[in-house]
Amino acid sequence: MIESQSILISYWQRSYIGRRYLKAADNRDVTNDQTVGAPPAVRDALAAVVHEIESYETFESVIHRDADKLECLFQAIEYRETGNDNMQQFYDTMLAALVTPSAKAIGRQAVETNSQRWHLRT
Repeated sequence: MIESQSILISYWQRSYIGRRYLKAADNRDVTNDQTVGAPPAVRDALAAVVHEIESYETFESVIHRDADKLECLFQAIEYRETGNDNMQQFYDTMLAALVTPSAKAIGRQAVETNSQRWHLRT
């Protein structure tokens, strides 16, 4: 068991170190590549939406970003509840990334609540 754990840790360390040197593609470039065969009106409309989201210049784009961070946080909470105890740093990062007061309140409450209670009214 110890040997397999050290192999997994070694793999994780290499993966983490390698990620420092990778650069994610810009979502605008990805969208352009994915819509290259689409009609110009569709291509232009999607490009405009993605540009707005990626610019973080409108209130809607900030809300979109907060929603994305909250979704990641919710998933991490579910991971915690299945036994992954190494989520605190991720929680802290996601909570710090939230911008709107409502997203911050939802995030704080979500971390303090069992996911099975999210659907219940209290």
